[in-house]
Amino acid sequence: MEEKVIEGTVEESAVEVKEKEPQTAKVQKGYIKTIESVMSSDFLSLQGFLTVEQAFKHIRKNADEKKRFGVTYIIDENNTLLGYLSATQLILAEPKQKIEEIYSREVVSVNKTTKKSDAVDLLRENALVSLPVVDDEQKLIGVVTRKACLDMIQQKATNEMENMAGMKASTKPYLETSSLRLAGGRMLWLTVFTVLAILIGVLIEVYEGAFTAWPALVAFIPVIMASGGNCGAQSSTVIIRGMSLNEIKHRNFFKVMLKEFWVSIMCCVVVGGLVFAYSWIRYDNALLALVIWLGLVVTIIFAKILGVVLPMLAKKLKLDAALISSPAITIIADLIGVFAFFTFAQIILNI
Repeated sequence: MEEKVIEGTVEESAVEVKEKEPQTAKVQKGYIKTIESVMSSDFLSLQGFLTVEQAFKHIRKNADEKKRFGVTYIIDENNTLLGYLSATQLILAEPKQKIEEIYSREVVSVNKTTKKSDAVDLLRENALVSLPVVDDEQKLIGVVTRKACLDMIQQKATNEMENMAGMKASTKPYLETSSLRLAGGRMLWLTVFTVLAILIGVLIEVYEGAFTAWPALVAFIPVIMASGGNCGAQSSTVIIRGMSLNEIKHRNFFKVMLKEFWVSIMCCVVVGGLVFAYSWIRYDNALLALVIWLGLVVTIIFAKILGVVLPMLAKKLKLDAALISSPAITIIADLIGVFAFFTFAQIILNI
């Protein structure tokens, strides 16, 4: 497909080529995302009128290391996909039986324009050895092997790990990527998170008077911030994994939200109870312990909810859910947690 596009532009005038460049790049980019870009043309196919004996002769003649004798696809004279035949079905059949009598007609296939991620999900859900690829006329044009899908899963997992760390996904191995490119992929989000961290510093500075009146408040700022980041990261990781495996869909939003809310309540009981008991014993002040507990509770609940809302909203908007997960949720949860902490301190401790 790429060769045709390039070949066509060579014959055009320089002006026409310049006008078509953006469109060509867009077409090529879209092509790379489809299953057609990774499908293999090495596969075995049979027609229904053949006998099992004739089928074995055909397989012996055409099978090799690339064309594995695991699944053979059944086509008609126009190359239209009709079904498939497993090695077990073929071996157990009588030599004089016709292929059309024994092959399975319920075959799962994908169109050549199907996204790679959708094809991977389909192959995994149906536990297939390979996945046939057809064109718009249902003609068999290739197959996607399990190995190719594993490679795509590995690449997708790598991209999501990099995005969750606030980095731009890289298409090259680490040692083959220049330091400048690595720095460029990390700089944008690192800058954004730094600006948000500065806002947290400004917020703490605004409440400087609270430290003078109650110095013990300073000791629990790291506790509030660490709890928000950890709780948000836990929820977002679980949600992103669930969406990747199609276990969580948009229609499950309120169910997921309610489940994470109850999880946050249980976390508040254990973690909040521990911090409340420690602060009360350490400083012998129930009101101070209450302020710290309330700040922690708000932070945990908000972080858990944020860990659900942001990834699911990102997927709804067709954005990368992993990109706005751990770092973004951590910073936002910290910002809200510190604000709630000092607000409760002002109200309850009359600062």
